[in-house]
Parts: sequence; structure tokens; C-alpha cells
Amino acid sequence: MSALESLHFLTERRHPTVIEILLLLRKLERKGFDIIFSWVPGHVGILGNEQADTAARSMSDHMQRPVCYQDLKTSAQNYIHRVWQETWDQQVLNKLHSIHPSTSHWAALPVRRHDVHLTRLRIGHTRFTHRHLLLSENAPECPSCKVPYSVYHILIDCPVFNRHRVTFFHTSVLTLSDLDENKKQCNKHRKPAYNYKPDDTVAIQRTQFGTGLKLRPKYFGPYEVTKANKHHRYEVQKIGQHEGPNVTSTSAAKMKKWCTH
Repeated sequence: MSALESLHFLTERRHPTVIEILLLLRKLERKGFDIIFSWVPGHVGILGNEQADTAARSMSDHMQRPVCYQDLKTSAQNYIHRVWQETWDQQVLNKLHSIHPSTSHWAALPVRRHDVHLTRLRIGHTRFTHRHLLLSENAPECPSCKVPYSVYHILIDCPVFNRHRVTFFHTSVLTLSDLDENKKQCNKHRKPAYNYKPDDTVAIQRTQFGTGLKLRPKYFGPYEVTKANKHHRYEVQKIGQHEGPNVTSTSAAKMKKWCTH
């Protein structure tokens, strides 16, 4: 299926073999041939399938073709990630290993501020639990348990917060896996971010509210989307003369469609 899709969709990094197939296809079409590609869901149980596979492999062994850099890149990336994972598997004494034993990326939240808060909770580094290191003060201590405060203690261990666990998680006994599963369930019900496109006209949210600005409009606009980046972030440019930056970048969560009415 992926081979047929690569023949259909236009991409800038098309594989050289795909380009060669398309050129040959155009030549045959100009000569009057009508080529039809068909995808077969599976070859299991089809008579002659093993012989066909053997014949195809025997031919590929004799074909002297240069290896595409994309194939080498994929192979190198897989090898690097495998070695990286094997090395990380041995770091059992590292506290971050128990938090994230896999080298794969965490899925990013559409709002960066929320993503930062979640990451700080995961690694246990928050202003409340670590501010004393910057201020040269004693570590904050839980008055009930007589132990230093930590994210793990607040979310998992401390009986003082049992009522809150029951309210938000419907149980007083939690594990880190339970918290991560709860986050996945919340993401399922999260409203997906709107996908803006270049040339769309939008308004962007005011992010700074100083003295005397609370009653000012919460959005600047109009702006034109000039580029769409990863993780629902966009670069925008001011249209006309109005309050707000001339050029800036922002996220979909801090944008809305420009209304002319």
C-alpha cells in the first residue's frame, strides 16, 4: 500500500526509484498502454506466492543499483536510536529513567505553556519544590509527613491530598502510570487545534497585560498567516496600521479567525 501511495502523492523528497517508475509509466502511456495498479491485501494462501517472492529476491541480488541516501538515512537513524535505547536501558539509577524509560518523544501539547507545566511535573522540578535552591533556603517540608515536599509526594504519597485524588481521579491510590493514562484520556476529549493556512486572516491574543491594559482588547488584528510551523505554531504579519507587533509567531491556541463584522 505504501508503495502505491508514494506513486500517487506529490512530495519534494520523492524516492529515485519512484521517479524512475513514473517516467517509465509516462512513456508507456504515450505509446498507448493503459497501466492499472492494484493493491492486494495479502498473499497468504495464494498459489505461487512463495515462488514469486523467491524469483523477485533472486533478481534483486544481481541488480547493481546505487543506494538512495534516504534509505541510508533511515537505516542510520534506526541504528542510532537502537544504540541510544540500549544505553538508556542501563541507566536504572537515573531518576529520569523511571519517569520515561523509552527514548521516544512525548507527544507535545498544542499549548506550549501547558506542555511546560506537564514536563516540569513529570521530572519533578517545580518552583514550589525547588525554589529554595535559588534562594538558599531550607527545603519546604510536609507538616503532616515530616518529609521534604516533592511532586511525587504531593500527587502520590501524602494522605493530606487524598480528598483531591478522589475528586479528580476517583481513587485515593495513584501511580505515575495512572496519571499518564488520565492525561491520555483528557487528550482524547481535547478539542483539536484549528489548522490555519498561509494567507488566512486572523487575530492574535494579547499576551502581556500591564498597568492600565486590563480593559484593552484581548486580541490584535488583523494579521496574515505567512507560515505554518510544527506543533500548531504560526508566523504572522500585521495587516495595516493597528496596535500589536509587526511580525511575530504564535500558537493556534492564541489565535482566532478575523471577523469583519
